[in-house]
Parts: sequence; structure tokens; C-alpha cells
Amino acid sequence: MTCVADTMCRLFLANNRRTVDAMRQSLALIRYIADGLFASEMSSVKAAGACFCLLFQLGFSSAPAQAQQVCDRLDVQLATTPVPSQFDFAVRRHEELAATSAHTRADVVAIGDSLIEQWPQSMLLDVFPNQRIVNLGVGGDKTQHVLWRLRTNAFDDLRPRSVVVLIGSANLSGSQSACAIVSGVAAVVSDIRQRWNPKDIILIEILPRCKDPSSKLDERMQINAMFQARFQSEPGMKLINADDALTCNAQPQPPMYDDDHIHLTPNGYRILTEQLKLAVK
Repeated sequence: MTCVADTMCRLFLANNRRTVDAMRQSLALIRYIADGLFASEMSSVKAAGACFCLLFQLGFSSAPAQAQQVCDRLDVQLATTPVPSQFDFAVRRHEELAATSAHTRADVVAIGDSLIEQWPQSMLLDVFPNQRIVNLGVGGDKTQHVLWRLRTNAFDDLRPRSVVVLIGSANLSGSQSACAIVSGVAAVVSDIRQRWNPKDIILIEILPRCKDPSSKLDERMQINAMFQARFQSEPGMKLINADDALTCNAQPQPPMYDDDHIHLTPNGYRILTEQLKLAVK
């Protein structure tokens, strides 16, 4: 049969037939591509052809048992079921945020893990001048923890016009699969839409983690590709990929990363802030 985007198919097949795990991740990526395309009423015939081609070639070249294991149900359940953090400092941080945010309004909310929590307020104000910004970042949070915090209803009155989301890195550290992490982030985005109905949701893809083993590096790339496929056609969604800006290969002076090579230095936040500024223009 003739494929509409044969070159794209060959590239995907070459990159993802190396291992069974890579095949499973490829099938998961296809599912998210399909979700995004159907959400936008299949606006791109070329992309639809590429998706069909990949489904045909990958689906028939893998065993049915492999296809059934595209994304483990329990793994998805872990990433999408609201539960409180088991870190006492995280619960205390949530209680403080809930107390200070009750019955108040915000123009901008930043929500996520420690990468959001540690973002200097002055830099965020540089992106959103003269606006009330509420930082709901909590260290160590995974997608399921953010969902729990939102569903306490403590922040319902904020109703921001813009929301900045950065979450999923802790899920990746916890060895959850790429498709489960994307499911968790999708659940967070869905809750934000239903709860606040903001004009804009700015999703920052998982940042480079410079000391991860190659398997984690590959999985992070797969997650970010799934973000693009899942969210890029959604109204009001803006995605930021900071891979070119926050590079692991040549650390400048001053450095962009702390010693753990996950958290950012002030210089790293300066660079990420510039990426955010470009996205909201």
C-alpha cells in the first residue's frame, strides 16, 4: 500500500524498532497523535495519512500481546488518581498556599513542582507585568499530587486568565511510563480548564535532566513528543520546549543547573523566563 507520509514512517520505524519497549512507546505516541488529530477534526490530511501509515506498519509488525501493553492501566491510574504528597514539607506548603489563596483572585497562576516553586517572582513579573501572580509550585509534586491539590477546591476562586504548568519530572524520576505521565499531565490540564477556564494554558515540556541515563533521556524526549501531539492543536494551549536553550552539553558561566542537574540556577531561570516571554507574546 502507498503511505501519504512514507518518509515520516520510515524515520519512526528506524528509531523505534530497536527494542520492544521502544515499540510500545511508539504505539503510545501514535495514540496521542490520533487523539490530537481527531480533537481538531482531522484538519491535516497529510498528518492523518502519516498516522494511518504508522498504525499499519507498526501494528502489523508487532505481536498482539505487545500492542495490548501500550500503556499499563495501573501505571495510568497512578498518574491520574488524586493523592496527597507523602512529603510533610509538601503538605505544609499546600496548607500555606490554601490559606493565603482562599477567596482571592489571580491574573496568572504558575502550578507544578519545585521547578515552579523556585521560579523567582521578579522574573515572572517581568513576563506578566502589573499582574497578580500566584505561585502554586510544590517541591516533589507529581501529576497525581497536583490533581489532589486542585481538587481540594482551595484554589477555585483564583480564576486566572493565564496558567503556566510545569509538571512530570518527578513522575519520570519515579519510573512511570511516558504514556502514563502524559495521561497525568492531560488530567491536570483538563482540571485547570474545567476549574478556571483560563484564556491561555502554557505548558512547559519536561526540561533537560543532564545526569539521567540514556533510557531516561529517551523517555523524556518521547514524553515531550507526546505533549506536542496531544496539545498543540488545542485552543488556548501554548507549549514551550527549552531543550535548545537549557543545554546539557556546554555549561556556560554562570551555570544553568544546580549540582543535581535537574533544578535551575538563577541563570537557568533567566533563560527559561526568556522562553516564557517569547511564548506569551
